[in-house]
Order: sequence, then structure tokens, then C-alpha cells
Amino acid sequence: MAKRGGKNLLALVALVTIGGLVAIFGGPLDVSARLFNFAMLTEPKLIKEAHAYIDERTDGRQAACLYVVNCDGGSARLTLVSDLATWNLEDTKRDIWRRGSSGFCPGRTTNIGLQLIPEPGAQPDVESHMLSRWSFFNDRFIPRSGRFQSGAFSDKDWEPCTLERALIRSTPSLNPQTPPPVSAGH
Repeated sequence: MAKRGGKNLLALVALVTIGGLVAIFGGPLDVSARLFNFAMLTEPKLIKEAHAYIDERTDGRQAACLYVVNCDGGSARLTLVSDLATWNLEDTKRDIWRRGSSGFCPGRTTNIGLQLIPEPGAQPDVESHMLSRWSFFNDRFIPRSGRFQSGAFSDKDWEPCTLERALIRSTPSLNPQTPPPVSAGH
């Protein structure tokens, strides 16, 4: 009888664990987290997380170009953000919302992405880190291809990143457009 009770308890623990994982990654908690992160996304948050991605995933000596989805031609393509002062995140978020809710602007293209390029004197980072995409679940940039989450950067050509076009620099003094990284306490 004790053996049977142990098997039932093990089966119950397994069911609860699987049910919990489904609720977190595929149920209302997942959707709620994504919606909350989408609503709270700001330009300073994007820039802060771009710096964090460079610091955490690379040797820290990389610059980054910021790309956002553009839907002017009917299908999704990535457009280089050339000036942070004139770029409007709210317009980008409006397109992202329409893409996710109505089938507007189809295509295997990320909504917000980074392409890294080495700073002068630095080596290129590993290829899997060179392209990243914004994850509304993780609320940060993640590598385009990873162990658990991966996705397309773009199925269409995009304007390549160069140091002259990189708005996010590991050394903020190299580019006056790049706001300095925001510390965790602010």
C-alpha cells in the first residue's frame, strides 16, 4: 500500500509541475507579462537594455545599431533608426500591436532588433550574439538564436550596421546621441 501511495504522490507532483510550467509559459501569466512589458516599454528602457546586452553578452567593446519594424510596403522589414531624437517609439509600438493582433504587416521579421559591430580595435563577437531581438516576455534583448528561444531577425535585407550608424556605443563619448547607461538604482 505504501508503494502505491508513493507512486500517486509522484504522479501528482509531476502533474502540478507540468501544469505550472504550462500556466507560466503558455497561459494567462505569459500573456499578462508580455502585455505589461509592452505597455511599459520606453525609449530609455530600450537604450539601457541595449547597453546591458552589450555588457553581458559580449566583451563590452561593441557598438550597436537599433532597428525597428517598418510596415510601409505591406510586409514587414527592418528599418535602421538613424536618429534617436526623431524616432518615435509610440509609432513603432502601434505597428507592433497591429502586427500581433490583426495580421497586419506579415513577415518573419523581429519588431525591435540590435546588430552589433566591434568598436575600433575590438574583435567581432561570436556570431550568435551579433543579432538580437527584443523579447516582450523577457523584457530585454535576447540573441536571435539561442538554446531555448530563437526567432527571425528579418527575412528581408536590412541596411547594414556600421560604426558611423551605430547609435549605441560601449563608450558613450564616441557618439553624442547615445545617452549614458542608466544605473540600476535610477
